[in-house]
Amino acid sequence: MAVLSCPDVDARRTVSNDVVEIIHTLGIEAVRAALLNELRAVISFDGSYVNYRHLAILADVMTYRGHLLAITRHGINRAGSGPLMRCSFEETVDMITEAATFAEKDELKGISENLILANLPPLGTGSFDLLLNTSMLANAIEIA
Repeated sequence: MAVLSCPDVDARRTVSNDVVEIIHTLGIEAVRAALLNELRAVISFDGSYVNYRHLAILADVMTYRGHLLAITRHGINRAGSGPLMRCSFEETVDMITEAATFAEKDELKGISENLILANLPPLGTGSFDLLLNTSMLANAIEIA
């Protein structure tokens, strides 16, 4: 931030891409905005296009806990995910071996875990169950 006090530096057009500096100075929402700008710049550098919503989801996942979450095996493992989620990202054999050694259970609440086991993931129409109200069914009018 000392650079902004230099007389030859235009503070209005000066932007930092140091996310650690941004989080300490401006907070987590500013980091999210900086991540979005950096992701967009990197992806569009060679003319590629990725919809803004995909980048926003990635930035949200990295910042929603109030601190930065690395999108690496170390960040995913810190996020409190189950063994199948951890093995779907990197180091598959090591993660499964560790989970088996310590008899870890997986609640199968995430998308990756359910897809690995060929279950319907908890999203869209798979995110809820329909229950039949039998008392209402008894009062239903039969249609011929």
